[in-house]
Amino acid sequence: MLHGVRRVPMDIALAGQVTVIAVDYSVPDADAGLDWLRSQVGQPYDWRGAFGLALDVDRDWQEETDWFCFELAACTLERAGRAIFADTGHITGSVLMAIKL
Repeated sequence: MLHGVRRVPMDIALAGQVTVIAVDYSVPDADAGLDWLRSQVGQPYDWRGAFGLALDVDRDWQEETDWFCFELAACTLERAGRAIFADTGHITGSVLMAIKL
């Protein structure tokens, strides 16, 4: 079954998945980030964003119509007051490797 943005317990969401790295962030306003994130439940998965990083370099990753994992996490952190990408206009493979921890 394909999913977009959904709210489920983490152990269910990650069942059968391989976690490469888990990163904890400190944010100035966690409630603002979580409120915004909850408002995105039901949005579809962004297949174009997930597969088109190298193909669509001018894509605006902050379009709030659908999300892939890095977009959703980055925008949630930004809404909570912690920007992790130097350039939030679009995400490329090289930008993903330049996350500010």
